[in-house]
Amino acid sequence: MFFKRNKKYFSIVLLVFIIIFAFQLSCNKKSENYNLIIITIDTLRADRVSLYDSSHVKTPSVDSIGKDGIFFKYAFANVPVTLPSHTGIMTGLYPPSHGVRDNSGYIVNKKLLTLAEYLKKYDYKTGAFIGAFPLDSRFGLDQGFDVYDDNYGTKNPNDIFFVERKAEKVIDLAIKWIGKRDKKWFSWIHLFDPHQPYNPPEPFKSKFKNDLYSGEVAYVDSQLKRLFNYLKKTGKYKNTIIIITADHGEGLGEHGEKTHAYFAYNSTIHIPLIIKYPGEKFRGKEIKDYVTHVDIFPTVCEILGLKIPKNVEGVSLYKLMEGKEKNIKERLIYFESLPPYLNRGWAPLKGFIDSKRKIKYIDQPIPEIYDLKNDFNELKNIADSKSSFAEKRRLETLLRMFKPFSKQKRGKVSSSEMRKLQSLGYLSSSVKFTKVGFSKRDDLKVLLPLQNKMLEGLGLYSKGDYVNSLRILSEVVKERKDFVLVWNKIANIFKESGKPDLAMATYEKALEFNKDNYNLLLNYGAFLAEYGISDRALEILNRAKRIRDYDPELWNAIGVAYWKSGEVGKAIECFDKALSFDSNDAIVYSNKGAMFLSFLIYDRAEKNLKKALRIDPKLVSALNSYAALLKKRGSLDKAILNWEKIINIDKNFYMAYYNLMAVYLDRGEYKKALSVYERARENGLFNHLTNKQKLELEKLYTEIKNALDKNN
Repeated sequence: MFFKRNKKYFSIVLLVFIIIFAFQLSCNKKSENYNLIIITIDTLRADRVSLYDSSHVKTPSVDSIGKDGIFFKYAFANVPVTLPSHTGIMTGLYPPSHGVRDNSGYIVNKKLLTLAEYLKKYDYKTGAFIGAFPLDSRFGLDQGFDVYDDNYGTKNPNDIFFVERKAEKVIDLAIKWIGKRDKKWFSWIHLFDPHQPYNPPEPFKSKFKNDLYSGEVAYVDSQLKRLFNYLKKTGKYKNTIIIITADHGEGLGEHGEKTHAYFAYNSTIHIPLIIKYPGEKFRGKEIKDYVTHVDIFPTVCEILGLKIPKNVEGVSLYKLMEGKEKNIKERLIYFESLPPYLNRGWAPLKGFIDSKRKIKYIDQPIPEIYDLKNDFNELKNIADSKSSFAEKRRLETLLRMFKPFSKQKRGKVSSSEMRKLQSLGYLSSSVKFTKVGFSKRDDLKVLLPLQNKMLEGLGLYSKGDYVNSLRILSEVVKERKDFVLVWNKIANIFKESGKPDLAMATYEKALEFNKDNYNLLLNYGAFLAEYGISDRALEILNRAKRIRDYDPELWNAIGVAYWKSGEVGKAIECFDKALSFDSNDAIVYSNKGAMFLSFLIYDRAEKNLKKALRIDPKLVSALNSYAALLKKRGSLDKAILNWEKIINIDKNFYMAYYNLMAVYLDRGEYKKALSVYERARENGLFNHLTNKQKLELEKLYTEIKNALDKNN
């Protein structure tokens, strides 16, 4: 009897042990030594991948990954903006939690855990290859990468568009890095080409002459073919997880939106998501469940057999891939588009997609609800007062569930960065709005004509049509006097047209309606400092400092104001303060060097100017000052080479022409001096000069002509 009882007891114990052991196995998937590639194609709509929709453009290379793996038919970005979207991919957190809500003025918190950092803990080598400026390492997504290659070059800060490099170059760098890896590795490849402006190389430009956006997509697909062929040729393809997605889509005129970063319709947040698992598993599978960017991080973890970090907010898609979970548990996929709110005080756009009911709610003063099952293109708003109230309550509940990692400060970004981010896709006035009550007048749908009018005006400005650009932009601020970005652009156009008095009048008018706007005060103060109106400049800049005292551009402008008023000690203090916030700001070093040059302190001038040019070899203000220094030291030929270089970079840089003419006149090379003047005429320089500059140039021209006549 005792034996029988014990036998029964031991059987139960053994059964419990087996169950526990099996449970542990299911919870602790064996760690895999797979390689990982995440490819993010900037601004790629899902319907421009032929696996999703073959009516626009064929993408055989991307399709091949889908045929070898799984493609998720309904994947969504959480924000239609590059930096915050990639932050979500790399952290597995929604925007309210990771804190990055726009491109300009945000830096990824160093305490956030990125996918690269997590994989490094498991001995992965990590390399990122970046296509354009919005993901520059200075914004913080380089965390955890052994190599973060963002050397895409420099640009004129007044240009509208981002500096970028072609997919061909990015793929070359990625292949070179992958080729040197003999142990497990993670590579992030960012391709920027489909982003505006659309300018694909041949033969894609000719083939898609009526749809250049699709031409860019076709070009990117052709370059990905090289990458995939390389992986197959080297035997790395079978053991590599490949994930292809986009940070967001592109409006292309749907819902009246030309580009992105304004609305959050499916044209800009429905994105491709394709995952190729190593080997033959999951080949050619389509999943129709609603998924999102923040799911990528936990999915990678489960595929690799790694524990999912507890703070990750996404859901692993691995069980969906296995077919063991028919539907992801009911959840609300959060999305937002805040640039119009953050940058000009318009109504913030937030919302969610109900993954079970296939309902999309957009919270605006005029609320929107769409039945995505029957109306995926969001053509019929079915919101009424009752349903809008209920969905708004659900959104408020959802927002309370997010746990902001930390309060992210906006604005701790260098002056050159802020200027570069003022593009057609990412417009920023770098000002914090505290308005909380919004009426229908602030709804983005109501303000869309104004948004598009602004884009039209900026487009004309980028083409050099200042007259029509001014006309259109003036109409915009007549309607919305709080549209500070446009006020600043109008003033800048007057400045570039050689009309500083009108620029000053514009700033003063704008201040009447926006007296506490930081960005307006900063721009106006910097303008006054540049023109030597130091007392007024310091008055305006001190007002800005009371709002924000940690911006390097502010301290740079104050430094210039003190320099122009002859207070060298205070100027040095301010320049050094600027550099304490951003030690790699070439403009600050350039101004500091120019100041020392103006006071004949040559050694310190040279040190700062060389530092500026190491950071940015094409910074024309630094090149001009360095050329002047070379002239002072008797190296005229080298000085001439620098001034010639400036004209090739910026044909409207007045001082380069003036200095070249003066040098050639002094050397008796009158014909060369005259040719410089003629080049200035041909390049349209006089359209950008003040009356004083025109008189200076004409006076020099008269001296040259007289010298020529005398010697003939």
